[in-house]
Amino acid sequence: MVSKPQNPDWTWDEELLVFDVYLKLGCVGRKHPAVIELSAILRSLPIHPEDTRAETFRNTNGVERKLGDIHTHRPGYTGRPTRGSTIDSDVWTKYGDAPDLVHQLAGAIRAGAFTVPTPEDDELDIEKTHSEGRIAYRVHRRRERDPKLRERKRAAVRKEHGSLRCEACSANLKELYGTDAADVYECHHLIPLHASGEVETTLGDVALLCPTCHRIAHRISPWPDLTTLRALRASD
Repeated sequence: MVSKPQNPDWTWDEELLVFDVYLKLGCVGRKHPAVIELSAILRSLPIHPEDTRAETFRNTNGVERKLGDIHTHRPGYTGRPTRGSTIDSDVWTKYGDAPDLVHQLAGAIRAGAFTVPTPEDDELDIEKTHSEGRIAYRVHRRRERDPKLRERKRAAVRKEHGSLRCEACSANLKELYGTDAADVYECHHLIPLHASGEVETTLGDVALLCPTCHRIAHRISPWPDLTTLRALRASD
């Protein structure tokens, strides 16, 4: 007999969407229009494979329970908290005093849910650092890989410095590794997607980084600007 799958654990993406509703409406019930809408969005997120979902996956009852979990884990709650998950309390610690940021993050996740971006190899590591959700990060990385943006930024850096170099550590990859390395610079958005929204990117919004500095930039919280990256490099 094949056992039915248990529903997967909640992720930061899902939790932030529910937290956004809680901050605006509180513990509304499963028949509330916002809960019905949120259930549909949660079921559409490209995070959990179909074969890991039970029939009750993120249904309105589940959303109602998660609202209750968040409620009983809020700071100052004097009753007995539900079992829930560790994120139920973590979300209060990280975002309890930042409702506007929660709303921005939720908006980025909602927008990205319907573009079905493919998973990123490092998204679980990034999620541990920033707790902003995988969907927004996938959309963020897709924007960074825009070939037209990358070429425009490369041309601007070459014009300013006479050659391509990392704007954080100043590495000239062609000098270090030869001609084949001259094309491996990456564009890095200095403002994360949830903060900028879906706006037209200017060259001032991105930095040209070597792969190492780019990976480090994504692993620093809060999101670093070029001054921060350069200072970290200078302190080595």
